[in-house]
Amino acid sequence: MATLTLRNVPDDLVARLKERAKRHRRSLNNETIAALELADAAVVPAAVDQEAALARIREIQARFPGAARAAQLDQRTPEEIQAELDHFAELRSHFKGPPLTSEEIIAAIGRDSHPRELEPVAPVQRPQP
Repeated sequence: MATLTLRNVPDDLVARLKERAKRHRRSLNNETIAALELADAAVVPAAVDQEAALARIREIQARFPGAARAAQLDQRTPEEIQAELDHFAELRSHFKGPPLTSEEIIAAIGRDSHPRELEPVAPVQRPQP
């Protein structure tokens, strides 16, 4: 693996990277590598066949009409959607281990997985005078 040295990195950028690394539970080095990989992946080819892309989008929307309709009705701005995604990422960061599948969540709901201390207490029967 190669080593990359960065000089004169603005303090505010370092602070943002450190905060991001903390949210993602990564080292500053690993977070910087992830950011560089994301930036590299974000490069879009100059020549995009827009008609083919639109046809593909319409094909996918036809398979999921409910989701397509919901997307049309969604009045949130891209900033609001990003804030919600960031919030979900923050919530996910509180849990350890790999994400659970829907089947695992359903199975956990179906089994008796809570401690006995959380069982409801039967009402106290008072003697009749």
